[in-house]
Amino acid sequence: MKGFCLLSMTTAALVAECGMIDKGCAATLTLAPSADACLFEFDPNNNLGGSTHLAAGTINTGHHTRALYRFDLSEIPTNATIENVTLTLRVVITPPGGAASTFGLHRMLQSWGEGVHVGNRGSLASASEVTWLSRAHGTASWSSPGGAIGSDFASTVSASTLVAGNGTYTFNTSNDLVRDVQTWVRAPAENHGWMLRSLSEGVKRSARRFASREDPPNAPVLLMQYSLPPARVTLSGAVRYYDGAQAVPGATVSLSGSQQGAVVTGNDGSFGFSVDPAGTYRLELVKATETPASQGATPTDIDLIRRQILGLGSLDSAYKVLGADVNNSKSLSTLDIVLIRRVLLSRADTYPGGSWKFVRSDFTFADPAAPWDSESARSVSAPASGVASLDFIGVKLGDVDASWRP
Repeated sequence: MKGFCLLSMTTAALVAECGMIDKGCAATLTLAPSADACLFEFDPNNNLGGSTHLAAGTINTGHHTRALYRFDLSEIPTNATIENVTLTLRVVITPPGGAASTFGLHRMLQSWGEGVHVGNRGSLASASEVTWLSRAHGTASWSSPGGAIGSDFASTVSASTLVAGNGTYTFNTSNDLVRDVQTWVRAPAENHGWMLRSLSEGVKRSARRFASREDPPNAPVLLMQYSLPPARVTLSGAVRYYDGAQAVPGATVSLSGSQQGAVVTGNDGSFGFSVDPAGTYRLELVKATETPASQGATPTDIDLIRRQILGLGSLDSAYKVLGADVNNSKSLSTLDIVLIRRVLLSRADTYPGGSWKFVRSDFTFADPAAPWDSESARSVSAPASGVASLDFIGVKLGDVDASWRP
């Protein structure tokens, strides 16, 4: 089953189709420009940023015009993958006998100030407004009047289409158009928009007037489709000592399967991994810094183990039995007692079975008196969302009276 969300705004509409948690989210975003303007060679110091239509192409005097468009992409998450991009423009004025020509979109390499001046030819620019001569009047000029190819705008045409008379024209998706938007989503500071120019600027009467954002019914429309990675989930838990009173810090929890990694439990014994919910995982524990074998071991432990071997049943939990098996033989014998005594006498500093054993907290022993079937790993199958806390029980070998302290 899929869920849908629809968000409508003045300048943008977003439709997102989100599948189950393991399938991520696909979305379509429609935007009007956040800024647009015109470069008008005939009046090189004029700004037309507030006009309802913008000129691009060559007018009958042979002077060039070029349009600029910039879109606010902040609604697109930075981890989105752009799939398709189209830009639709509407020609609202065609000169008599106007020649059809191919128009191209070039990615802008420099910033520019939109301005507010109106009319077919605009009027003298105010400070920081874009003109044919300047990208910010009085502050920053273009590398050459009208913008220099390769310096002020990219030499590559991101998309193009043939424009004839009045009507709607769409610049269809292309690798370059998608790459432009993807770059701007990841690096917003590089978003200076596109320049629209005729690719036949040597041909008179190729100029057209395109509706601007100040003409909402006919305004440019940027349509983008993008996908988002599946929402990640956290596999988390804690490691506690078998007496339930102590956390086990410093234990290394390793993650394998669809994702690999390792973390060390904190002072409260907790750990966590951020993972893709579609994956399958396995969690295992090792004690990275081996606790000294003598820690938690006392003569009392030797006495309790001896009584268990004699059948007096002094070890009343499966965890204590596991802790008594210091040679990892899956049985209790006098050898375990000998090994603990050697550690207490400082004649040895390790046990053959290591220092620790870990058991998944939800494991049920078939026979608590012979708990050799214990499982020390947890497997998590997809989808990993909704997984309960992944806790473990720690057992310090040689400690059967729960005297170990971190």
